[in-house]
Amino acid sequence: MIAHGCWDSMGALGYLLAGGAGVLLLMVVVMPIADLLLLWLAFRLAVPQEQAWLRDILAPETETGLLTEAEVTAAAGGWRTRRHYRKAQHGHHEKQRAKHILTAANDLAEQIAEAGGRDTGDVEHARAEITRLRASPA
Repeated sequence: MIAHGCWDSMGALGYLLAGGAGVLLLMVVVMPIADLLLLWLAFRLAVPQEQAWLRDILAPETETGLLTEAEVTAAAGGWRTRRHYRKAQHGHHEKQRAKHILTAANDLAEQIAEAGGRDTGDVEHARAEITRLRASPA
């Protein structure tokens, strides 16, 4: 709301602060920096909630043995957590498999969320993809 109000009144604010050059200064320097800071803040506040939801959605898959706790933690974590999990695997093939399993786990969570927690054909297909990835030869 503050950013929107500033954008709407940028001409008046810039002119009051420094005349015509003030408007240009606000448009080119101040507002983009302020917008980037607000975007960063929005992500900092939203991402932990989204990660918690992802963990909650994938928790039953850990109980059934489809995914390990480490895979759920990595899938629900940030990019550093995913990278750390992949690098902890031994061998190029295992690292690639871990990468694909994390992608498939995120796809599974998306399908479960879209299905409202029900077992639909898309959810079963996503589960089968994880099983297929695990069974692929090393």
